[in-house]
Amino acid sequence: KSFLNFPREVTLSYETSWQIAIDSLKSKPILGSGPGTFFHDFSKFRQADFNLDPLWQIRFDRPLGYFAEIVPTLGILGLLAYLLLAFTALSKALKLKTEILIFPLLAMLIGQAGYYQNTASGFVFWLWLAMIAGLSSREKKVSFAFDQKTLKGRITILIGIITLSLISLAAIFFISRI
Repeated sequence: KSFLNFPREVTLSYETSWQIAIDSLKSKPILGSGPGTFFHDFSKFRQADFNLDPLWQIRFDRPLGYFAEIVPTLGILGLLAYLLLAFTALSKALKLKTEILIFPLLAMLIGQAGYYQNTASGFVFWLWLAMIAGLSSREKKVSFAFDQKTLKGRITILIGIITLSLISLAAIFFISRI
């Protein structure tokens, strides 16, 4: 045996992933089934012949390909928002004329089509988008004025947000007890 003989990662096939994505999209096309719910989509929409597969007892929580996860969980609006964000970042990177920004972002998008997004790849993707946004807006100077009027308004808004958050948490807590 070789030292580099690692066990293979068990994943859904590409065809099964997209079959579940399309069937789930038919069920809830606009907003999808909700973030992080591919596990439920898999249980609900897998084909009956999947039970003949050696992996029939495994419940998959993600498909093979991040776009196959976005489609059923976030729906058409989520997919369009994600693609709009990605293509906006690509157009900004093209305007900056730096290949060092364009190629990694394209590689991440192509990788997301064929492989699911884990924490590390998600972090790199969003970091890259943030770097492009930061570099494309570096000519614009932003200043904040902290005078008495704006300070009082900001403190009032902050107290209001904290109060609403506490009321919401208390409501969720007490409603869950019923």
